Amino acid sequence: MNETKRVAITGANGYLGEHTIKEAIRFGWKVNAIVRREEVIEMVKNLGAKPYIVKNFAIEKLEQAFNGCKAVLHFANIVCGSKELFESINVNGLKNVIEAAKNQNVSRVIYPSGLGVDKIGIEEWANNNYFYSKKRAEQLLQESKIPYIIFRPSYILGPNDELIPEIIEQISNGVALIAGDGKIPMQPIYVKDAVKAFLAAADGIGKDNQIYNLVGPDVINMNKLVDTVYSNIKKIGINIPKPDVNYIDYDKIAEELDICEEMVDVMRCNLILDGNLTAQILNYKLSPLNEAVKAAVSAKLVPKLDRSETRAIILLSGGTG
Repeated sequence: MNETKRVAITGANGYLGEHTIKEAIRFGWKVNAIVRREEVIEMVKNLGAKPYIVKNFAIEKLEQAFNGCKAVLHFANIVCGSKELFESINVNGLKNVIEAAKNQNVSRVIYPSGLGVDKIGIEEWANNNYFYSKKRAEQLLQESKIPYIIFRPSYILGPNDELIPEIIEQISNGVALIAGDGKIPMQPIYVKDAVKAFLAAADGIGKDNQIYNLVGPDVINMNKLVDTVYSNIKKIGINIPKPDVNYIDYDKIAEELDICEEMVDVMRCNLILDGNLTAQILNYKLSPLNEAVKAAVSAKLVPKLDRSETRAIILLSGGTG
């Protein structure tokens, strides 16, 4: 019998970490969950992972967490912050991960970079400290002697993501706030598909030292995404009016939505790519975007039923119709 596979995940209590742990456990992986705070230990334990507290990417602590692991999934990164913070976390943090992984003979480091990193110096929206830090991180892996897989993902959507709940909140308030004209194309990917890609890479599928674009099969824009979210809200039986739309200039949207400028630049990424190329190499199938939106809407709005009681729960809203 083959020894049980083990993977280490940094940023294990985050959105990607939680979904990846669940899927890895389901397929028989052992998971070493690396976190920074004691208060999230129970959360990763309840998911079935073994927690390790590692602060400031301490190499000795990382080595302990990587011991016996086939691969490392490095999710502990930031999108917003100062130039110094990007350097500390996105760049120097990865340096320590690479060093610890080498010392423990890890077979692969899997790293989610950013869609559009290769457009630095070409597209205005790619010229910020976030993209620079991601490009430098990619270079660190390319210059290292450890096998790696780099993913460049679009929006990763699904239960408890950061985007759909915000859109739901805006719809419930009656006004959707959209940057620009809402027509910039994008290709969100369902989180369950992204996780399949991460775990396939961790399992050694595909060649070493590759960069893969991680995008979904459907090309949409923010206008269509708001409509899709609204449609799924209606389908679960919540009757609210269709929201008005307030289009806001890009130079004002950060303040309106209380987000960082780097996130605004990510909104402006207009790349259209073939997600099936990555899916074919890593042996998974892409899900339609609506599956991701439906799952995200249900996670936010449909209450969990107490299975010990047989009763119906009716969702009521203030809408008419």
